[in-house]
Amino acid sequence: MGHFAALELHLRQDPGQRGLAQEHSPGTLALAAERLLTAGTAVIATGFYIPSAQAVESDGPPGAAFLARALEHLGKAVVILCAESALQAMEACRGNLGLRCEVVSLRLGMVPVDLWHNYPCQVFVALEYPGQGSDGKCRNMRGVDISPHVPMLDKALAEAQALGIFTIAMVTAAMNLDVGEPGAVSPLPQMAHPSRPLATLAP
Repeated sequence: MGHFAALELHLRQDPGQRGLAQEHSPGTLALAAERLLTAGTAVIATGFYIPSAQAVESDGPPGAAFLARALEHLGKAVVILCAESALQAMEACRGNLGLRCEVVSLRLGMVPVDLWHNYPCQVFVALEYPGQGSDGKCRNMRGVDISPHVPMLDKALAEAQALGIFTIAMVTAAMNLDVGEPGAVSPLPQMAHPSRPLATLAP
């Protein structure tokens, strides 16, 4: 078993029964790594809002920062997109890791599809970032609508794919931004499909 196959085997573990492995396609992790390795510029979006904390989840900004550091070590240019609620955490991560990348705070609401004219790239990574369900709302695992706190990237994502930008989702639950198929991979598979408002198992 190759290194990527072994990693994928671990990534498909689902002790919390979140449905993360049900639509996993073997080989997607290696494909994601290859595209990141050959890209000149990558854009990373992160920040999943928690209403009770009035802040974003703690895994997104550090994850985005460490991915950015790895890419910068490989000579890649990186831009990180986030909501205002994630900006302080993201700036702290950037400072602690000594990153060169730009951190951009997006406005709430639907993000314009011309986003990529301002931030051209070959790869877009949605890392712990919420996506819209069939009702147009962004929800957390308990079904709570967090849309008022989210710069919604779904239309910009569709435009990215139309422009040939390779899209990757890195998630730990089902309500994250859906990069879909084809020409897109989800190293930690998510299942936010347009046919249902929320697809997850909540505690």
